[in-house]
Amino acid sequence: MKKFFLIILIILTVSVLSYTFVNQIRIYSVENTLVKTFTESGAQLVNWEIYFRGKIISDQYNSVEELEYLAEKLSNEIGMANKNFSYNKNLSSNLIHILDIEGYINDCRTTVSINLEKTQDNPVERHISISIVNNGEHLNIEEITKTVQAVLKKYEIEYKVNICITGSFEGKLSNSELAEICDSILSRANARKVEEMETSNMISISAYSPNIGYSIEAAGKKVNINLAVRYNSYENRTYIWLASPVIEIEY
Repeated sequence: MKKFFLIILIILTVSVLSYTFVNQIRIYSVENTLVKTFTESGAQLVNWEIYFRGKIISDQYNSVEELEYLAEKLSNEIGMANKNFSYNKNLSSNLIHILDIEGYINDCRTTVSINLEKTQDNPVERHISISIVNNGEHLNIEEITKTVQAVLKKYEIEYKVNICITGSFEGKLSNSELAEICDSILSRANARKVEEMETSNMISISAYSPNIGYSIEAAGKKVNINLAVRYNSYENRTYIWLASPVIEIEY
């Protein structure tokens, strides 16, 4: 009987510890994590960019005309204004670029692009991308991301999102100061380094945070945060890039 109660006690103890551990790891939206972490870094905001890349899985919108109509509906529902349309109906290549819609969401330059892709082995796939760029006016990434995500979900579009925030510090910081900034950012994001590259005036780090609910694989390791800091001698400023999952712009 004593052995039985001992086993029950062990099971209860493990369950409580497991519950406590799981609840310590809270999953936040990637935009929430990046915005909060960047804001606390003390860097001055330069700009930010969001890229959505998706595949249409709905049985609707198969013809070029239907895809054009879908792109226009998407641009309206995500709040684009002052729009310009650029059409391309050349259907001779494997990658068929159909339409670009360029405009603005408030002060954010926005482009909705749609295309078809066909290969010998696979049927035609319908792809759509949305890029949103803000030149440092407002750090309203969370609001815009949620709006676009809701619209993409409504139209049955499977998507991936990449977000990058660029900031800067005045003057040239030493490598020890750069390392301290990087360590502080990773700590706030509850992230651990996966890979790091360092030169005389630049540090680039790939990291993984369990607080972000998705990741990609790099060299067989999970990555969902990319951080870089670099000095620009022409401007006498030290720039910082904070992205998830990767920095896609040149730095």
